[in-house]
Amino acid sequence: MLLWASVATLLAMSGKAHADPGSYTGTEGHTTLDKFQVTGWGGVFHTSLTDGVWSRYGYIQEQAHEWQDVVSIASARDGADDLHLLATTRDGRLLHVLGDDQGWSGFGTVAGYNGGAADPGPHPGLEIGTTAAAIDENGDLEVLATVAGGHHVVHTTRYARALDWEQLHSINDEVGWRGAVRKIGLARSAARMNMFAVTDDGNVYYSYRNLGERTWAPFYNIKWQCGEPGPVTDVSAVASGDAVHFMAIASGRLWHCGATPDAWSDFVEVPLPSGVSPASVDLTTDHPGLRATITGADGTVHDAVSTGQVFGAIWSPFAKVLNDAAPGPFVDVSAVG
Repeated sequence: MLLWASVATLLAMSGKAHADPGSYTGTEGHTTLDKFQVTGWGGVFHTSLTDGVWSRYGYIQEQAHEWQDVVSIASARDGADDLHLLATTRDGRLLHVLGDDQGWSGFGTVAGYNGGAADPGPHPGLEIGTTAAAIDENGDLEVLATVAGGHHVVHTTRYARALDWEQLHSINDEVGWRGAVRKIGLARSAARMNMFAVTDDGNVYYSYRNLGERTWAPFYNIKWQCGEPGPVTDVSAVASGDAVHFMAIASGRLWHCGATPDAWSDFVEVPLPSGVSPASVDLTTDHPGLRATITGADGTVHDAVSTGQVFGAIWSPFAKVLNDAAPGPFVDVSAVG
C-alpha cells in the first residue's frame, strides 16, 4: 500500500472545498488495481481498488511539490511490483517518479529533459505534449512522448539495472511522418512493443518493435484493419499474452479493437453511461479480463470491465468511481492492473 497525504491535508493546503470521499464499491475486481487521476487544476491523485472497494484518494504533490500544473499522465508496473508514474506539465516538462510500499521516491525529469532551452539532447527547448509508458521484456521502462506540437515522437528507456535514462531521441525516421501526433498508446505483447498514435486529422497509426530489436516499423493506418469510427481524439492500449487491445474515443463514442498474431477485430462500440461525453480513456488489464476507465467532459470518472477476448468481448455497464465528493473535476486518467 502506497503512503499518501490525506485529502484533508490537501484541503488545508489548497483551500478547495472538497470533502473526504471515503470508500466506494465500484465495478467488482479481484486484484489490486492502481489508478491515477489528474484534476483540471493540475493535481495528481491516486486510488486503488482491492476486492471491489476503492481506497481514499492520496495526493501526489504532497511528496512532490515541484509537480505542479500536470496535464496528462501515464503509468506502468514493473516486475518488482513497483509503480512508475510519468507526467507532462503545462510548461512542457516530462516527469517521472517511482512508487513502492514505502511511498514515492526519485522525483525528477525524464532523461534530464525539462522543456528548457538549456537542455541537452536532440530537441532543446521543445515542449513535451503527451506520453505513454510500458515495461519491456528486460524489465526496463520504455517511454514515448511527443514534442514540438506533436511533430516528433521521441523515445527513451529507463534501465532497471543501472537506474539510468537513455537520451531522448526522435523515432520519426523509423515510423514516418503521418501528421502531428496528439495522443499515444503503448503496450507490450508476448512478441512486440505496440504503439498507437492519434494524429491531428483523427486517424490512428500503428507501429511495433519486435522484442529484442530496437527499430520501430513504419506507421500504417489502423482504420484499414478495424474500420472507420470517425475522427479519433484519444487512444489507450494494453496487451494480454500475445493479444493486443486498444480503445479509442471517436465522435463522442467509445470503441474497442484488438488483434491476435493472425488477425485484427473490427471496431466494436462500447456503450457509455447515460449523459456522459467521454474526454479521455485508459485501458488496462484486470485479470482475467480488461478494465476501461473514462473521464467525462463533466470531470467524472467511470469504469467498466470486459471478458477480455479480442473477438466477441462482453463489457459490463460503466460504474462511477468513488463519489461526488472527489477532488476533481478530472481531465486525465491512467490505471495499471
